[in-house]
Amino acid sequence: MLRSTNTWTAVVMLSAGNLFGGPIAAQAAASGSEHAEIAAVRAASVAPEHAIKVAESATGGHALGFGYERDSSTNAYEVTVSTSSGLQLIRINPQSGAVEAKIPQSSDAMAGDGLPANALDRAANAPEPLTGAVAAAEQMAGGRALEANYVRRPGGMSIDVDVAREGVVTSLRVNPATGRVTPIGAESRQVQGSSAAGQNQEDQD
Repeated sequence: MLRSTNTWTAVVMLSAGNLFGGPIAAQAAASGSEHAEIAAVRAASVAPEHAIKVAESATGGHALGFGYERDSSTNAYEVTVSTSSGLQLIRINPQSGAVEAKIPQSSDAMAGDGLPANALDRAANAPEPLTGAVAAAEQMAGGRALEANYVRRPGGMSIDVDVAREGVVTSLRVNPATGRVTPIGAESRQVQGSSAAGQNQEDQD
């Protein structure tokens, strides 16, 4: 059963110069794999929030992270879900929304993304779901999310979201307790040769 999502309020905590890759935003070229993922996400019939909900519904769990995998063998949303039997990686077809695979993961599978095994329960019991953070970030940046995940920080838990819009990828940070969206530093990276982009924002506790 999916938990209901409260209305999220996006609070912009940056100047106009930061917004959408302004003059004080740091920019860098994206990799070839990122170009492919941006194009694939933009072409997907299934929105990221829907893919996350499908993964949660298929497992009865709580999504802790999602991304888009595009390579020679995979073209799908990948959602990491905390379930009663442990972490599972769920692959969702981006056009049909069908579940393509359920792959068990080790408890430290998200450690490299800032969510160690001993923080999984806290993230899974956060007041708001991943879908709410993704929706808030997409609304603020005016694009489509490329990836998002819970991150344990000294001041508490956060949800970091990368959004693509008009050739720029921007990272935002959402407080899962309040729904506040703020910039991650002042970074926004230009995706040269791509038509997708986003915006960068951080929530500090």
